[in-house]
Amino acid sequence: MKGLTGLLLETFEAAQRRGIRGAVEADIARWIDERPFAQVIKRYIGSTAAHAGRRAKEMADTLELLRSLGSSTRMTKATRAWFVEIDRLGLPARFNGREPDSIEPVLQALVTSDR
Repeated sequence: MKGLTGLLLETFEAAQRRGIRGAVEADIARWIDERPFAQVIKRYIGSTAAHAGRRAKEMADTLELLRSLGSSTRMTKATRAWFVEIDRLGLPARFNGREPDSIEPVLQALVTSDR
């Protein structure tokens, strides 16, 4: 959970630099507040297993934006690296580009992978 704090700090720093922190905060809070946390976890983990390659590319774009703002990039770099690793492990292909019904098969795929 400490990583989530780091990610939020990085996100809000960049939003503050752009003058849109209030809007970003409201958008994130609205999305989180509308769902039980168990549903948020399933969505994040399941959709990452299905779409890791695309997300890695999106994070590369995010890195460019953060660098142009002079913002921290530590969490974005680490997040991109995770997406690249998940894609290399073949999770998107394993799940046919679809979110699994639970996080169990994703976790099992990570535990049994040869990394």
